[in-house]
This record gives sequence, C-alpha cells and structure tokens, in this order.
Amino acid sequence: MLAHEMRHAHQYIYFPDLYFNTSYQSVSGYLNCDVERDARAYAQDYCTIQEYWEEARYCAQTERDFELVIQHKKAATEVGLDEQYFKNKPQEALLVPRTYHLQHEKVAYLNKEYKQTKLTKFNNKESYKLRKYVRGVVIAIVLVMCMMYWIGTITWE
Repeated sequence: MLAHEMRHAHQYIYFPDLYFNTSYQSVSGYLNCDVERDARAYAQDYCTIQEYWEEARYCAQTERDFELVIQHKKAATEVGLDEQYFKNKPQEALLVPRTYHLQHEKVAYLNKEYKQTKLTKFNNKESYKLRKYVRGVVIAIVLVMCMMYWIGTITWE
C-alpha cells in the first residue's frame, strides 16, 4: 500500500498534467484509469525488487481480482470497494500544465529557499565559532602533553 501511495505522490509532483487528467464515475473506471494502473504496477515491481515476496503475491492477487471487477466478472464489494462511493463522488478530469506546481507554489518555494539560505549562514557562523574553540582546546592539550613529556625527561640529581 505504501509503495502504491508513493507512486501517487510521484505522479502528483512530477506529472500533474497526467495525474489530474483522470475521470471516473464507477469502481471499474477507477481501477482501470491510467493513474491507478500505474500505481498498482509500481507497487508490484517495488515489492518484487525489494524481495517482499508476501506483499508481491498480495499485489498480484489483488491485480487479478481488480481485473475481474474491471471486466464486470466480480462485484466491487468482493474486493472491498463500494460502487456507491464512486457514484456519489465522481472524479472529473482537470487539464493542468506540467508546470502546475511551479505556478501555484512559487512563493512558498522562495520562502523555503530563503529560510534555508539564512539557516546555512547561521550554521556557518556557529561552525566557525566551534572550530575556533576546538582548535584552542587541541592546542592546550598538546601544550600540556609537551610539558608532561619535558617534566618526565628531567633527571633529578
């Protein structure tokens, strides 16, 4: 399930023109749309590549069941879906450009970038102070060790 939803996130971020251009009014329409087919195929591949064999078998069985629902050879309720839900909340396709997110999130992105830059400068200033402190401590330790060595080599007569 997580791999399936990860793929939807990928579709939403990188291919909004395809992600939003989806419409369905029934369970079979939902299961048969490109976005869902792609997400299910990705989940199957992901589980197989990661050698999550039990999950891969579950994905394969689920896909077989969904194909039967798409072909109207199995009821949606048999696979845990409610046909009425899709009739009450149909999905209409929207035409958006591939650059959809850049157009709608430009201000938020610039603010995030500014905050990152400011944080980097803060970290550089703090890191400079820390380096000066550590250098001083290392020099003090070396001096103490040299003095201890010098005292140890003095012969008392």
